[in-house]
Amino acid sequence: MPAESSWLRRSRFGADATPAGIRKYITAAQDFHTLSKPVIADNLGGLAALAVVAFGGTSGTAHGAAEKERFDATDWNKPRRKSGGGGGGHMVLLPGIDRLLKKQEAQALMDAPHGRRLLSCNNRSCCPHGFEDTIKDPRGHYLRQRTLQCEAIAAVPDPLRPEHFLNKTLAETDRKARELAKLKVADVKIGEMLMKNAMRMDRMRAVLEDLHQTGGLTTRSVAFPFPRTASGSTQNQGRK
Repeated sequence: MPAESSWLRRSRFGADATPAGIRKYITAAQDFHTLSKPVIADNLGGLAALAVVAFGGTSGTAHGAAEKERFDATDWNKPRRKSGGGGGGHMVLLPGIDRLLKKQEAQALMDAPHGRRLLSCNNRSCCPHGFEDTIKDPRGHYLRQRTLQCEAIAAVPDPLRPEHFLNKTLAETDRKARELAKLKVADVKIGEMLMKNAMRMDRMRAVLEDLHQTGGLTTRSVAFPFPRTASGSTQNQGRK
């Protein structure tokens, strides 16, 4: 069938994917590379999405603004609600935590000793007043940070992206996660979440480093075609 790209939406897989699950997704996506069309990971966000793109499993990723970072088809078997609905409230993205937090959870982390220093957005072009701007416009902060992460990967030549992701993106997040795991938070559940987050980052780094070193990737997803300018040059060549 005529199509410009292939979109993959895997049930029960998303931003909270296990490190082993991320590796399996990357290797399995190679089967679609034979189509010679860009492959998009739909409903996938977080570091899982960045890893999939950096390792060439897909050409890009698609998700909502601080939502739709995970897909689960099991809900399709449940009866549709007669009424209700509505969103789950604005979610907040904080550095070093590979998950979206509720505003109350983000505030609790900021109130912890050294929490504000570790977790405030230091990008003045994004949040000039730090956490105060983040909490006022969590979706804007989310979109700006995700854009910066994608642009950072896109600026690296294709063959070097896995190493860049491991040594820059994931290494920084891993370091930050280990620092956050030491925070003294009043809420026990939040403290447990920080510990699990640090262990997941450490495990993700080990699993993806092994994937990179063993050379299990033989192909990369095709890059998106970009329109040409009047002079004939290609804009954003190689970006994903």
